[in-house]
Amino acid sequence: MEENIQTLKNNLDVVNSKLSNNNLDIGETKEFLVTNQTYLNSELNKLEATKNSSVKGLQDIINNSDISSYISDFLDNFRKFVDLLNLEQLVALFNIIGYVTILFTLFSITTLLIGDYLIDNLKLEIRFPKLAKLIRIKQILNKHSLFFNIIMFYVIVITFIIMNIYMLLLKYFI
Repeated sequence: MEENIQTLKNNLDVVNSKLSNNNLDIGETKEFLVTNQTYLNSELNKLEATKNSSVKGLQDIINNSDISSYISDFLDNFRKFVDLLNLEQLVALFNIIGYVTILFTLFSITTLLIGDYLIDNLKLEIRFPKLAKLIRIKQILNKHSLFFNIIMFYVIVITFIIMNIYMLLLKYFI
């Protein structure tokens, strides 16, 4: 939309300069330029009005939406759902959440390793010397991210094992 407005402004400037300097091209008349100027002005006003109404509508949506209320509603509904579950269902829900978390962590580790493998085997630093600095920065960030993901994987697995043992003992000894 901004491009259209800028194009219309440029065309309008051209028409205005031709009218003020009486610099008419072959086949152009002053009446044609005045008509063109009127048309461009009306189109420009319509586009600016549309842009302003769109911006105002987006601002109203942003101002009226409260993300924290959506999050708190979701958490309240999740708590109500968890309160309705018996012990076996809680164990199953915990295992599902744990397995999904492990799956995402493994996926992240895998994509990091595959990315580094592709960079090394395709010799991207040599083939694209202008991007070499960015590639090195990406590899440094990947090393830190990989370290974090591996630690998270072990923390999740250990937590997963401890909680499953606790749930097993809770069921049979209480």
